[in-house]
Amino acid sequence: MHSQFGGALMDWLYLINTFWPIVVFIGTLAVGGFTYWLKSSVPTKAAHDALSEKVDTHALSLAKQNQRIEQVEAHIESAPTRQDLQESISGLSERVSAMEEGQNGIIRQLTTMNNYLHTIIEKSIPGAASR
Repeated sequence: MHSQFGGALMDWLYLINTFWPIVVFIGTLAVGGFTYWLKSSVPTKAAHDALSEKVDTHALSLAKQNQRIEQVEAHIESAPTRQDLQESISGLSERVSAMEEGQNGIIRQLTTMNNYLHTIIEKSIPGAASR
């Protein structure tokens, strides 16, 4: 039994001794390929930092744009509707009408005062009507 075990062990040692350089060569190629893939697919720290800075800049810009959009939306939402404008216009129309009535009253008073002054002048200064 020892002879069979010793023969099988010798066969395994012979196979390991024979194929060891091939296995090491293939393993080296595999590790080299993996290292190359890792180096080409993963960015360097400098590239990562530059990209991170760009992302931060864009995030800040986006935040400012969002703030401006919110301000515009708030302004749009607070804009008067057609009904609000019509109510305001009707209110202004009433106010203008009231002002016109007030001006007409003042004009009537001024006309009356003017007529009184003309009458006083005509009666107090002889020949004033002829001027």
